[in-house]
Amino acid sequence: MSGAIGADDRLMYTDGPMVGPWLQELADASYVYPAVVEMARSDTVIAQIGKTVFNAEFLGIPISIPSGNAYAYSIFPIIVAAWLAARIEPWLKRILPAVIHSIFAPLFEIFIVSTLIFVVFGPIIMMLSGGLAQGINGLIDVSYPISGLLIGGLYQCLVIFGLHWAVIPLIASQIAAEGSSPLNAIVSATMVAQGGGALAIWVKTKQAKIKSLAGPATISAFCGITEPAMYGLNLKYGKVFITASIGGAVGGLLTGLFDVNMYGFTGAFVGFPSFVNPDGLDGSFVGFWVASLAALAVSFTLTYLYGFKDADLEGERAVKKVRLGRRDPVA
Repeated sequence: MSGAIGADDRLMYTDGPMVGPWLQELADASYVYPAVVEMARSDTVIAQIGKTVFNAEFLGIPISIPSGNAYAYSIFPIIVAAWLAARIEPWLKRILPAVIHSIFAPLFEIFIVSTLIFVVFGPIIMMLSGGLAQGINGLIDVSYPISGLLIGGLYQCLVIFGLHWAVIPLIASQIAAEGSSPLNAIVSATMVAQGGGALAIWVKTKQAKIKSLAGPATISAFCGITEPAMYGLNLKYGKVFITASIGGAVGGLLTGLFDVNMYGFTGAFVGFPSFVNPDGLDGSFVGFWVASLAALAVSFTLTYLYGFKDADLEGERAVKKVRLGRRDPVA
């Protein structure tokens, strides 16, 4: 599995104590089941509502499995699944005879939760993504600097909910049509900014455990993979995510002001060759470095001064596992 899926697995496990983490893991696994992955590659169109294409069927009901199986990389379905399971399991235990609880309650729970995600909540996510994509495209057409500021500040929020998958087709279409993508240039700055937040934690913390997380997370973000920094550190210490997002907004604004274009998909510092115009170096290459270094500087400085302190670690509390249907903590 990819790193993104692994991060979702860890999230599912931490949400899972409400109902039992292994049941949540099984529900999560349904998104990467081989048959589901194969459906995501299908070009079949069974039905269409707006921009949402229903390309598969589940029990005769049209469902939408996005290209690339975006559900597997989104935390929103996982959070919804945990919330649904927390309410379905007590109901199943009330209506099923106690003698068959251990066998049939988990089976019914997984079936109901997975069905609701694929049939109801999945299409809703994709409809939101489609509308979001149209909005982003329109915003870039109106003003590149303003769109850089807004997208740069909010893009990593889209990543959290898996809505960033709406952006990827836009980037692909821009590169296919024009040979370059201004949108991907903005996204690149947000990656550097998240790495800047993690770097500030690595420099400031005196805790060896946190340092051991922050160092690799910083390197990953500078290589274009932000999940370790976001899920391992920046979201955990919420102010860090905010300060890093401010850095992303500054980087996005400068990307727009310098009219930066990106000629490939690989972002962050490791993707600097993607900012080299095939016809020769131009302002995009210089603008990339200015925007990226500014995003890094702002994110690092704000996080170091305001976003994180070791005292934040002292406020962490151990989460007690509680079985559904009981109020007493489980040892």
